[in-house]
Amino acid sequence: MGIAKATGIIKPYNEEGIIVGAWLSQKKMDQIGVKMGDFIYVQKGWSGSLSCRAVVKGTLPSNFDEETIALTDDRIQEGNFTEGDICNFWKHTSWF
Repeated sequence: MGIAKATGIIKPYNEEGIIVGAWLSQKKMDQIGVKMGDFIYVQKGWSGSLSCRAVVKGTLPSNFDEETIALTDDRIQEGNFTEGDICNFWKHTSWF
């Protein structure tokens, strides 16, 4: 069995004092098998330079579409993402 992946649309979302954060719909969390506190890997395209790791901080606020992956600004900058980018993401379990 392979790694469960999901696709989402990048949107910025910040809460005071939180860095390295991501918020997903419960549907997407279930799809890739993550819960709050787990790490995910977010990647656009095939280039490793368009990627980041983030900690799932919770489910999306109700005003976000369930296809959204909300990331803190530091994650958007590290991944070289822009709002509206379509990215793949999955549970991150191995560190190199």
